[in-house]
Amino acid sequence: SSTVTVTQIAHGFSTGHWIRISGSTAVNGIPLEEINSSLTNQSVQITVIDANTYTFEAISEAESTGSGGGDEVIVHSY
Repeated sequence: SSTVTVTQIAHGFSTGHWIRISGSTAVNGIPLEEINSSLTNQSVQITVIDANTYTFEAISEAESTGSGGGDEVIVHSY
């Protein structure tokens, strides 16, 4: 799947919100350039799952499932 699920405690976003992510590593085969949308000066539109979780679509399909991203991830809200 190309759906990326993000866990961000009490994010406060709503479906349709635009964000940019920076500081992530590549995760499960999805290149860091697709996760770190700030590298390409692109925003991604999110779908809210609940108060702590949302998703967005990457271009590449993941090669596996799991979690990751690292300790330096920053989400910029637009």
